[in-house]
Amino acid sequence: MARFRSLSGKIISIKELDVLFNQLITYYENNGYPFASVRLNSITQEENKLYAQLEVYTGKLIIIDSVAVSGDVLLTNRYIQNYLGIKNDAVYNEEFIRGISRKINELPFIELAKQPSVSFYAERAIVTLYLKNKNANRFDFILGVLPNSTLQATPGRLLITGDVQLNLYNALSFGEQVSVRFEKFQARTTRAKARIVYPYVLSSPFGLDAGFNLFVNDSIFRNLEYDFGVQYSYSGSNYIKGYYKRFESRIIYVDTSLILFTKKLPATLDVNNSTYGVEYALDKTDFRFNPRKGFGLILNVAVGLRRIEPNNKIINLTDPFNPEFSYRSLYDSIQNKGNQYRATFRFYKYWPLANHSAIKTQIDLGYIIGKDIVVGELFRLGGNKFLRGFDEESILVSNYQILNLEYRLLLDQYSFLSVFTDQGIMSRFTNLTDYTTIYTAGVGAGFTFQTKAGLFNLNYALGRTNNSSFSFRAAKIHFGYINIF
Repeated sequence: MARFRSLSGKIISIKELDVLFNQLITYYENNGYPFASVRLNSITQEENKLYAQLEVYTGKLIIIDSVAVSGDVLLTNRYIQNYLGIKNDAVYNEEFIRGISRKINELPFIELAKQPSVSFYAERAIVTLYLKNKNANRFDFILGVLPNSTLQATPGRLLITGDVQLNLYNALSFGEQVSVRFEKFQARTTRAKARIVYPYVLSSPFGLDAGFNLFVNDSIFRNLEYDFGVQYSYSGSNYIKGYYKRFESRIIYVDTSLILFTKKLPATLDVNNSTYGVEYALDKTDFRFNPRKGFGLILNVAVGLRRIEPNNKIINLTDPFNPEFSYRSLYDSIQNKGNQYRATFRFYKYWPLANHSAIKTQIDLGYIIGKDIVVGELFRLGGNKFLRGFDEESILVSNYQILNLEYRLLLDQYSFLSVFTDQGIMSRFTNLTDYTTIYTAGVGAGFTFQTKAGLFNLNYALGRTNNSSFSFRAAKIHFGYINIF
């Protein structure tokens, strides 16, 4: 409070005095004194100036006695308190109390029956939440219509792509989540994912999660990864997590004729990687699912011990014109074992505009640092959720910098119209040692709206690179639907 005492003897305006009063009241309300009041005393006048003493009446220090839940909800009281960040015997904080409604609205499986209330007795407070269950299990799918490329089996015809996801919430009343997902965005690629999250183990702020991810490009390689993490949750969706991940990439098809002729390893090799990492997430938006103001970030940093395994189809090759040549020796030119570092960063901010509009700005960064990076290890970018205007996961890069600018016209709590652009600079993989820098740009418009049956989403986007231009024939159209049952 030294900042306020430094105003002693100084001249301030009525407007500045009003700001000072509000700052003082807010400070005390958020530090245990919800009944604090501020007034001027010993007022005297001298010419055109008023002199006064500033008095603050704090009242009694208020402690949170408990958080009571009213309603037949399938959720433990400990989960609610950990999620909201309100603990028994904590000092009263008005900012936390006012944020309860927003945080409850972000939970998929409960909702407010009416606004929370606070009851005071003696020097303690009871926070009462009026909750009810809501349908939370979700079946989502996204359909895409893309023009076929000449590399696919039926050039000139349209390719139907899809993303199917099943989410189950709170089956055991502990706020746990189980998700299963199947994706097919290109003719020869398939992904299957599963994850389970169990928050607040033994009523502590620590939670557990485990995941499985299988990605298959049936003409090149297969990636398998699984991970296990321990997550420390602050409140809401803010957390820090430490995790272990095991990654394996295996060659499916080996062009032995090319290797025999060039005596060079292919860009895709068999790789194992054991990784340890840390992830930090912070969200300070006013409503996580359709914000109008606020900011957030996600930072992920990992280091792994990575090993390239010789492939039997390669090392068993024999050159009929030079049978003494050992194809195993091709692996001597690369670093078979070493550390690899990976980092991704996302920062987003929403700027309120007029009464029902917002500007979204977002920057995404990603880096892989290590020697002899192979195709299976690269970032896969592009698609409806990342770098719109391009095929899903069609751009393979070792580093990227992407800037997103989006205007949203908010129609209701979940619905909005948008126009957007995604601008990117990245390094694209060409072989084991060479990279080339490419520039991408995507523009488009979208519509997300809520109905009784669920949420519908439609996006239309065009994309170009420094080697290509915008083409309406190559436009990407994505239709999304979320059904809550």
